[in-house]
Amino acid sequence: MPGVRVIGFEARDGICLELISDLRQAVASVKELQVTPDNVSPFIMKGAMQAVSGERVFVFIDGLFEKEERTPEVCQKLTEVVFEAVAGIVQRYELFAVRFVEVINYKIDPQTDGYTGGEILHSQK
Repeated sequence: MPGVRVIGFEARDGICLELISDLRQAVASVKELQVTPDNVSPFIMKGAMQAVSGERVFVFIDGLFEKEERTPEVCQKLTEVVFEAVAGIVQRYELFAVRFVEVINYKIDPQTDGYTGGEILHSQK
């Protein structure tokens, strides 16, 4: 399941929730990834200390497993749809402070980089 970290995006909570929804839809729209919106975990990291507060937004796509069908072209398409999701919110809500958005995709190979995860089941009391 890919995670999407958005750093430096300063907006009201309602706008952030809309961005989270748009990011889930954007990532799932890249059919070659074979993920659903529910598989995508966006995180908006507000209040990041930066020299130009609110002007630069960085988006990191983390934890996307390397697979044969996830070619460089598919990964480029992913970064573009994520960029468009962020830019769309910036334009829709006229967030004039934002001047620059950068999207970086980090894929991992679970065989060499290590990965573990699973659903946590809680007993009913």
